[in-house]
Amino acid sequence: YFQYDDNYLENFQSLSPLQKLASQANFSRWKDAQNEIIKVLDALSHWSTIASELGISCETVKLISKQLDKVYQQNKSLFR
Repeated sequence: YFQYDDNYLENFQSLSPLQKLASQANFSRWKDAQNEIIKVLDALSHWSTIASELGISCETVKLISKQLDKVYQQNKSLFR
C-alpha cells in the first residue's frame, strides 16, 4: 500500500509540470488532480498482487514490475 500524508504531493520539488498537466487534463482544482495521482500511485503499488490474482504470468508480472521500477527510479527525485 502506498503511504503518504495529507501534504505528500506538496513535497514534490517541482510541481509546475504536474500542475500544467493537471490543467491540460481539465482538472478545475489542483487538489482534484492530487487525489487522482495518489489513486494511481496506490494502484501501482499493488501491481504484482493484482496481476497475480488476475492470472497474469509470472514472467509478465516481473517484466512490467521491472519497467515500473525503472520509471520510478528515473523520477524518484519528484518524491523528496
